[in-house]
Amino acid sequence: MINKKEHLDEAIDIYKRTNSSELTAKELSLKYNFEYTSSTGRKIRKWMEKLGLTKNNKTEPEDSEIFQKAKTKSVSKSKYYIITSAQNATKIHSSFWKNIVAYANFLNSEIEVIPIRYKNPTSTFQDLPHDWWDSSLREYMIANRHNIHKNLTIAADLKTQPTASMPLSGIEGLTKEDSCIIGHPRQHFVTIPTLEKYNPKFILSTGSVTLENYTDSKNGKKGEFHHTFGFVIVEIKDEDTFYIRQVSANKNGSFYDLDYFVENENVTKCKCVDAMVLGDLHLGNTCEYALSQTYEMLNRFKPKNILLHDIMEGASISHHEKKDPFIALNREIDGSWNIEEEIKLSLDFLDTVIDYNPVIVRSNHDDFVDRWLMDNDWRKEKNKYAYLKYSKLKADGMLEKGILPYNIEQKFGKKILCLTEDDSFKIKGVELAVHGHIGNAGSRGTASQFKRLNTKLITGHTHSPLKLDNLLTVGTLTKLRVGYNKGLSNWFNSNAIVHKNGKSQLILIFKDKGWTNL
Repeated sequence: MINKKEHLDEAIDIYKRTNSSELTAKELSLKYNFEYTSSTGRKIRKWMEKLGLTKNNKTEPEDSEIFQKAKTKSVSKSKYYIITSAQNATKIHSSFWKNIVAYANFLNSEIEVIPIRYKNPTSTFQDLPHDWWDSSLREYMIANRHNIHKNLTIAADLKTQPTASMPLSGIEGLTKEDSCIIGHPRQHFVTIPTLEKYNPKFILSTGSVTLENYTDSKNGKKGEFHHTFGFVIVEIKDEDTFYIRQVSANKNGSFYDLDYFVENENVTKCKCVDAMVLGDLHLGNTCEYALSQTYEMLNRFKPKNILLHDIMEGASISHHEKKDPFIALNREIDGSWNIEEEIKLSLDFLDTVIDYNPVIVRSNHDDFVDRWLMDNDWRKEKNKYAYLKYSKLKADGMLEKGILPYNIEQKFGKKILCLTEDDSFKIKGVELAVHGHIGNAGSRGTASQFKRLNTKLITGHTHSPLKLDNLLTVGTLTKLRVGYNKGLSNWFNSNAIVHKNGKSQLILIFKDKGWTNL
């Protein structure tokens, strides 16, 4: 039991050295063999407050000279920016940092390091005081809000706890119409809904250049598990457009960005993409520009496999349009009511990508086609012959995987793999067989469900690029407005790549502006 008369003088000495009531109580408890509790720390703090020591000796990381300089730092204009974060009183991942500097030199890029603060006496590194950052970072540290592009704000003044599980939550409107980057050890990416005439808006967090340094609490252990050595790279295209993507590093500090590999301070270009996950296709509603840029990516990266989501729109038999006679009339006029023509469009597309070993992910629009057999009276259908044809195949047990997979296998045999909802298809530890429409036990799939799974995962379905820790969701390759997504929308054209090391990257495609300068 702590005793004021017996322990006060020693408590004062320890407090002056540590500036922490918790550390003072812990040292006393170890020396005098009594149990440390939170109430012990509170009792020490009250002693120090009565003595006036708390006010006179308390220092915070943001009071330091380093942090004050970071608050007034300005950034030079550049074509490239590399933005990461660093926690106070924490050692850096030196190999990773050296590789960042090497890549920045290769690109002639500016580097920004956003300082983040975390003070807890049970963290891994207990170097005191808490107001220091590694000296190699100091010239790059910036702690004020600023724009590096007229549509992109770096919110380096935003204080977010490193243990926050959803660091982007609640900041959707923080920078108004501008996209926003914040410093945080987790890498999250969210596409914000906007009206059609507005610029697209993204909010994302950086990853970190410092080592894991958390408490031994539940939140601390979760933070440690999701801690990402990483950064955000921004490429300025022109006054209206910037490219943006996240980079995460291996444990040894090496990393891939697109088809560049950085290790031991050397930058090399290489064939390093094992898989490419295309945004939802919905052939017939496809954006021709986004598709052309996707072919460009395929030609450049030459992935070993490509994963295809919602390859077929199913407009010819859509249950969503069934009750609208004017849509039906338009489909008769333009010929898009013909399911066999839709299937042919899918097969023709697969011909163009067959060299990349396509894998068809079972998707909800595949379900639309198969549901058509179950829910409709063929006598009232436009596709009468096709209905009878596929009904006979269904009755004969020939449509085990569905109508579209049957046609794909008839034309391509085993050259193309068609997955079911229960299949797994992993590349470098990343699960690629989940479209995203079905969640736990047949429920509706949601990002919050998939984020909690025990594996890395890339899904489609939402048409909105997203990254939450180990979950990544591709966007779409359709037109961004297709009639039913009126008003606010967060659809965006994007694909994803999986590198040799199992790290994934979202690649955004900007209308008529491409996807990278590199």
